[in-house]
Order: sequence, then C-alpha cells, then structure tokens
Amino acid sequence: MRILPILAVLALVGCNDDVCAKFDGKTCIALDVRGGAGTTLSVLHVIATSGFTLDSLDSRSDNAVLSLPVAVAIVPLSDFSGDFTLDVTAQLGSSIVGQALVTATVEATKHVRVVAELDAPPVPDMTTPADLSGADMASSDMSQVVTADSECANVSTSWVTDMKSATGCADRHAGPIDTTLPSILVAGVDRIHIARNNASGLVGIVSKGYGDGGPDTVALVVSQFTGYAWPPTTLTTSHGGDSLGDRLGTSPSIAVGGDAIHLCTLDTSDSGNEVRHTTVNSTGAFIEPELVATGQGSDGEVAIALEPNGTVVCAFFNALSYSIYGARRTSGTWGNPVQIAGGFMPPSSSVGAVALQWTGTTVELVGQLTQFSGSALPIFSSYNGSNWTIPKVIDNSPPNGIYGQDVHLAHYANMNAVTYFVPNGSAWDLRLATFASASDTPVYSTIYPMAATTQRGAHHAVAYDSFGLLHVALVSPNASDPTTASLLYLRQYPDGKGGLKWLTDLVDFMAGDGSDSSSVDLVVDQNNRPHIAYYSGERGRVMYATRTDRP
Repeated sequence: MRILPILAVLALVGCNDDVCAKFDGKTCIALDVRGGAGTTLSVLHVIATSGFTLDSLDSRSDNAVLSLPVAVAIVPLSDFSGDFTLDVTAQLGSSIVGQALVTATVEATKHVRVVAELDAPPVPDMTTPADLSGADMASSDMSQVVTADSECANVSTSWVTDMKSATGCADRHAGPIDTTLPSILVAGVDRIHIARNNASGLVGIVSKGYGDGGPDTVALVVSQFTGYAWPPTTLTTSHGGDSLGDRLGTSPSIAVGGDAIHLCTLDTSDSGNEVRHTTVNSTGAFIEPELVATGQGSDGEVAIALEPNGTVVCAFFNALSYSIYGARRTSGTWGNPVQIAGGFMPPSSSVGAVALQWTGTTVELVGQLTQFSGSALPIFSSYNGSNWTIPKVIDNSPPNGIYGQDVHLAHYANMNAVTYFVPNGSAWDLRLATFASASDTPVYSTIYPMAATTQRGAHHAVAYDSFGLLHVALVSPNASDPTTASLLYLRQYPDGKGGLKWLTDLVDFMAGDGSDSSSVDLVVDQNNRPHIAYYSGERGRVMYATRTDRP
C-alpha cells in the first residue's frame, strides 16, 4: 500500500506500517483508500465536510499514476475530538475515477483508522429536470465524466493570493485586467460585462471609466484577449467622453463574434439620452455607433445577444416610461424598438434590470419591473420568430416583497435558470427559479443566504456549463461594513449520492464598492472554465479571474 501525505509530510513506507506512527500524542486519522481492481489515480482530494476544518487539500503521487489501495495520514490542526465526515475523490488526469463519504469518530490525541471504499462517479439520469439538493439540473446526456473539482474557500487559497497554501488551488487566478491603466480611468464602474466566443477564444470585457473630458465625462473601456496563459496579454482601449456632459456607456453590454466585439450601450449626455450599437475590431478601434433608440432616461440597464445569422438583438429598460424594449438588427438595419413589457411604476430600487440569452434557437429575456410600490417583479419573455411573448411573472409571492433585484438568466438544453436577490427578514438571499417553458410553474431554491442587512454593493452573475451545472459569481457585502465585500465563485457538483452540492471558492476578499461601486459578470466556456470580470471599488481596478487547470 502506498502512503500519500495530506497535512503532514510523510515518507513512503511499507504496506504494513502505521501511517499515523509519526504522530504520537496528536489526533491522527489513518485513511485507507480502496477501490475496484485496476483503479488508478494521480490526485486524491480530501475535504472534511463536518467535524474539523480541512479545505480541499490535495495529495499528489510521486509517480504519474498509482493503483489503489493507498493510505493517507490526516492530522487536524488542533487536537480534535468527536465525529467527522470526509469527502474523498480520486482523480486520474481531469476525470473523477471514484468518490466516497466516510463518517467516523476520533478521540483527542488518539489515532483512528477508517476506510474509504471508492464508488464509481455517479452518472445521473438527466432525461428530465429534477430538484436535486435544492437546485435543479438541466437535462444532459452526461456522456462525459464531470471534471474533477474541489474548493479553495479561505484567504490563504483565494484566487487573488499569489502564494496559495493548497497545491490544488495554485492554478486559480485573479488580478487587474490591465496593470498599465491608471486606476482613475476605471473609477466608478457600477456595471461590467464579459463575453467569449468559444470558436475563436476571443474574450471581451466592457466597463466604463472617466473620459478625456474629466470626471464629468464617461468613456467606454474595452479589454480583449485570447489564450489561456496567466496573466493574459490584454489590449485595452477607451472611447468617448471628450466633451463635458458626454457619458458613453452609462450602461454597457457586450457580445463577441468570431473576430469582433459588439456593444449595446445607453449613452447619456446633456443634450439627450440614446441607446446605441457599435463594434470594436481586433486592433481596439471603435466603429462609428448606430442609433438604436432615443428618448431614454438617464439610467437603465442594457443587454445584447448575437444570433448565428448575424442578427444583433438589443434590449433595454427605459427609465422614463418604466418599460422594457427590444430591437433587432437584420441585414445591417435596426428595426423599430418593440415594447416587451411596460406601463409600470418607477423601479423600486435603482434601475430596471434586463438580461438576454441566446438559447441556440431563440433569444430569451429576463427583466425587473415594478407592479406596485415596494415590489419589483422578475419577468421572462422570449422571441418566437416574429414577436416577443407575453411576459411571464417569475416570482410574485409573498405580496409586497421586493423581488427581481439584479436579475440574471442562464439557459441549457430545455431548462432556464433565473437568479435574483430577495429579502429575508433583515438580510438578503440569492434565489434561483428554474423552469423549462413559460407555461411551467418555477421551482425555487436559495443558492446563498447573505448575512448582510443591506443589498448595497451586492451583485452576481449566473451561467450553465457543458454538463448542465450552474456556476455563480457573487459579490457578498459584509454585514458590519457594506462597503467591503468578498467575491465568491459557486458551482454545482455531484455529491456522490446521485444529487448535487454547491462548491464555493473565495476569489477576492476585497471586492466591495469601497464607497464607490462594484460589479461582476461571468461566462463559462466549452471546457467548463469560468471567466469572471469584476470591478472592486476597494481596489479601484477592473479585475479578471479564471482557472488554468482546465484545458
């Protein structure tokens, strides 16, 4: 039997030796990992899910591949005593080859031997959506094994930390998108968006910053890059804000074609407010914008989607009429904006949210509208080929609750996932509603209960991966000081029992608004690799986070 160290550095010893022999006087768990004949592994992930703290520690073989059984010594940092549960995952390359949960009891300063008999990784029946551990999973053939994953959940393993305490976290990174930019250029970014074209690998990030005319002006700031190296080689350019009162990109949204970046923006100025569409080429040059709509309010979110045939779709909230509109650009010409939902009251909080998603066959939309004082409703509509469908109210219970704050949408196969903040007493929860079609009754669950007593600075984004698993990026303010916050990365993962659990990483412990602003957006590529763009007012920087342990 081979010995693999987890907390203590152990030399390889014979099969009959006691793996905890070197830890007399300390609490030690001798974990024997066993499996079927011929099972091989290259990395063993062990997480303590109850009892004591053991955050996603990895044990790697000196050889490229080992055959089971192997033994591991686990030494809690204190003389732990009591019940504990270990979540054990064996990985060969990027695939899971076995999982087990082990529950046992150990006395302080004593040793105990436990056995983890690995089961083959689950392949759920994904033919119909099911409520699994409070979160629906979209239909998928699951013909491939879910990529192995583990948590990096504390400051010492945060993505923004250069030297991480766990080797399994070393390939997760976060940092400024362009260190050559002065921080003042990107000050006050309360909306940031990211997009990626999977075919070309081109990533685009749009935010807003001070223009050349000074703090009273706003310019669009676009960064683009390709490749997987860290840090990425980024081209960043800005446009607009030359004259006092010009504010380009008051609200921006981004989509990436094969070799060009498309933007829909709300541009406000002293002479009027307009929604526009423009493109940015591979050299960072901005193409002359096209007019989409006039007569807008001075605030309101904008969203963009690209159809494979070249049609550009732009949706936007008009803060003057309290309505959501959609416009389509076909054959190089913008059609008249169509009201999707409207006639409502002023938004109960900030501005009306709106988000678009291309499903593979059509464009879907979610937004926030106010039906009566104090109640912001999340709504859903889709384009049926000729018209937008009558909006479906996703959540309207209990009455007079504030729902629909910061609404986002993800789509996979036959499932829609809509996420938004809802009040829970004096705190806020991030809520998930899932449904297959507009006629379905949504299934609701709570993704993350935030302790903060205010929603200030709270932002999030959601996406599905290629397995139909949800990923969420969340800026969670601290209850004691809402100007400080942490950026969390949550994603669904098989729990080894046929269901799902949520894994959580700490990306950045300084992601708050810093009395300025904060924002976050997320895409997940075809290799299930997250790309996260966010603005930290605490740092005064536009930031990018990803992991390079995915192909």
